Amino acid sequence: MKANNLVRMMLALSLALMMATTAFAEMKPTEIETEFGKVVYPTLTDYMDELQQINANLKILERARVEINLDTLKRQSAAGRGINADYGGMLKNDMLSLWFSARGDLGGHETDQRYDTLNLDLKTGREIALGELFSDMEGAIAYMENVMETEVAPQLSGYAVNESVLPLPAERFCFDEDGIRFFYETEQLMMLSGYAGAAAFFYYELEPFLNLEEGGILDRLQVGEKLGTTPDSAEMIRQAAEAGILPGVYAKLGDSLAEVFAVQRLFCDPDFYPNARFFQLEAGEMRGIVLLAPTEKKSYEETKVTGIRADRLNLYGILAGRTTRDEWRELLGEPDETVDLDAYTAGDFYLSAGLDDYYHYGENRLRLHANEEGILESLQLLMN
Repeated sequence: MKANNLVRMMLALSLALMMATTAFAEMKPTEIETEFGKVVYPTLTDYMDELQQINANLKILERARVEINLDTLKRQSAAGRGINADYGGMLKNDMLSLWFSARGDLGGHETDQRYDTLNLDLKTGREIALGELFSDMEGAIAYMENVMETEVAPQLSGYAVNESVLPLPAERFCFDEDGIRFFYETEQLMMLSGYAGAAAFFYYELEPFLNLEEGGILDRLQVGEKLGTTPDSAEMIRQAAEAGILPGVYAKLGDSLAEVFAVQRLFCDPDFYPNARFFQLEAGEMRGIVLLAPTEKKSYEETKVTGIRADRLNLYGILAGRTTRDEWRELLGEPDETVDLDAYTAGDFYLSAGLDDYYHYGENRLRLHANEEGILESLQLLMN
């Protein structure tokens, strides 16, 4: 009996150790700054497999072009254009998915910008291929390219220098728990900011094409479980709404616009909304998502984000464009208030006619708008 208990304890310990390989690991930034620019790159630390940690850090140095960027930074003179390099991404469940951005003197005649990516399985040390995320990659690419051509391209006129969205840059991608992003080269798609454009998709938008097999890359991120509601969804929605945040959206209610624009670039000038202005951001992952702020024209430091509108989002299983009013009421209960919008009033909000359900969470409200077919067309998180 004692031997069996010992075996069970050893198995439990082994399982805990396997699950904890990235529990204490982290990406620590290294920052080198001069008057001519700044180079920031990550280093993987405290990972349990030292050889895989070394392998990952060597790949990071190579893919982020750290040596080249530092050399550029060192040889700049006052007449030089300098360079600024940064990164972002995910470290989770023994997987690393990073993007690297560099802007400035990249060897051309004018200031340029470039993205590179790295997707690594830390268990094996091999790079993760795009095809591992899909059961039907050809179908996924065709679907995403159609979205970019029919929905995104028409909005780019006048707001981009180079406007070609096809083909999708499948060779430069990164992913996380919410979705996948693709990064263009500036020669193909360059925004007015001088940065290359990006395409981004939530997993629920790509569900028919995903590889959700047990043990696969997306299964390790529990993507399949997040494509629908769970017993915890209502509570997670309550916590997020009270905190003023929506999953996958960087800004939160109460942030100053100055804070937002320090890390996000505007796509175009703000437009007007009933009792508010709305701001569309350049980042590909903010497609169909806008920030709302008061109409008073104060400085960006003084102006707070008072609302977030998302026409595409996975709110813990409530899916924009898919979930029905009956389904969200079953999850969240009866709304605190319901407003019937006719076509004229709805048009002011850039919506179709339908019903608004409002749920109050602390000092904030969640507004769920169903079209006349009863499908969630848009959701908003608003300050009271």
